[in-house]
Amino acid sequence: IFGRNSMFKIKDDRGRILYLKNLRSLVMIREWDKDISSTFEFRNTPTFYGEVPEVRDAEYETEAGLDHYFFHQNTGPFLALRFIQRFGVSNPSPRFIEIVATAFRSGVYKSDAVSLPSFGSGEYGDLSATVAAILLDRESRNVLLDVDPSYGCIREPIAKVLGLMRSMDYVQTSSNFVSMNKLYSQIGQMAHAMPSVFSFFLPGYSPPGKVAKASLVSPESMLLPSSVGLLNGMISLVKFGLTNCYGGFGEKNNCAPSMSEWKRGNPMTDGYLSFVPDDENDAKVVVSNLATLLTSGRMSTSRREIIQQAYEKESDKNIALQLAQQLTILSPEYHVTGNVQGSTKERSNLPAALKSCKEHKSVIHIMLKGGCDSFNLLVPHSQCQGKDLYDEYSRARGSIGIPKEDLFTIDAQGSNQICKTFGIHPNLPILKELYEAKEALFLAGIGVLSEPVTALNYEEKTKTQLFAHNTIQSEITRLDPFMTSAHTATLGRVADAL
Repeated sequence: IFGRNSMFKIKDDRGRILYLKNLRSLVMIREWDKDISSTFEFRNTPTFYGEVPEVRDAEYETEAGLDHYFFHQNTGPFLALRFIQRFGVSNPSPRFIEIVATAFRSGVYKSDAVSLPSFGSGEYGDLSATVAAILLDRESRNVLLDVDPSYGCIREPIAKVLGLMRSMDYVQTSSNFVSMNKLYSQIGQMAHAMPSVFSFFLPGYSPPGKVAKASLVSPESMLLPSSVGLLNGMISLVKFGLTNCYGGFGEKNNCAPSMSEWKRGNPMTDGYLSFVPDDENDAKVVVSNLATLLTSGRMSTSRREIIQQAYEKESDKNIALQLAQQLTILSPEYHVTGNVQGSTKERSNLPAALKSCKEHKSVIHIMLKGGCDSFNLLVPHSQCQGKDLYDEYSRARGSIGIPKEDLFTIDAQGSNQICKTFGIHPNLPILKELYEAKEALFLAGIGVLSEPVTALNYEEKTKTQLFAHNTIQSEITRLDPFMTSAHTATLGRVADAL
């Protein structure tokens, strides 16, 4: 006979041993003056704390929280997508993701190749099985996919820098460890220096243009604005070694007037690229070496010929090698993992800008990626029609509401707002100054609400995925939940209208 104090020992489908009490605890909330039909209830979460909490209780509670995330049904697919992307495939198929997620959950992977053994221990979350599923799957190995323009990815900036140093046999000349302290500001990445919990780029990022129109993603494209700093730094490394010359990644400032005066191993550099080709007298061999080491042999014949010609024109072999290295790291094959489809078509010249005597004006869009509490940025203050909106605001916000006397007031008469006076957050006096100087304007209530909803029907009627940073950031730049102008952004449509 089982009672409320009975305990059950079970083994779930993930191999965990769980001990469950034969009891369900509910929390019920009802307004005292309402009938029982207004009662709201939810399952009370398990707790490990006794009447007098101990350190052990906190440890158990933390462990239970971590287990909840680790064993959640979405963890396998979530990690599978991100692992596959980091191994060079930005847009894996659902089948590929399922294969890797299954290997993560089961802890075992068996390749289609009969000659290969199975991988993994059979335990949930086994990474050897997970990685084997990624590397041995046909989507990672089939060369036919190289002709698919959506296959592969843009390489991460830090992978390009470290790949250049390793492939070209970087040698440290100083006694210090390799120091590139400004790398993050130059290329947008640095080891162990993620700017937030969302890493350096978002896995679902789609750059505007053909990629977004094809419903594809290119996470690393978020760092393309740092391309100039990346290329300057790598070219400096080739020409001058690890210094800070002309945007270099190093610390020392030893810039030779010309390449011919720079000598490898110069003590005024922290290190240099010591690569020596198989035959420096044969341009074809040199370029072949560089193409193999830096582009995995994927460099096109036409680009190899261009680099060979540049190498042959330079009599100084050290300078010729540096030119060849620079041209190789400037090639598109160095920056992506897929095959490059070149074009011989020349770009059309842009028409000259029309001269204008009008005063220059700019629209500046500040994107607060971390979030903005708009309800405390602009607050209804006084002179509101029919109701006291500040009182409603104060009751709704509670302890995080801003006292009325602390707000900077602005005059909203002439607008179609219900209040004639609004308040601005006390830490933003500049907005009050700009508003009163008619240099700033508030557009309140803008968002992706497609129709009025309630707590009961918002999930069914809302067209936008809520509660996700990356989705909301993308949607707020487009403001087009009905896709009436697909793949366009707000400021672009404003510019078209003007």
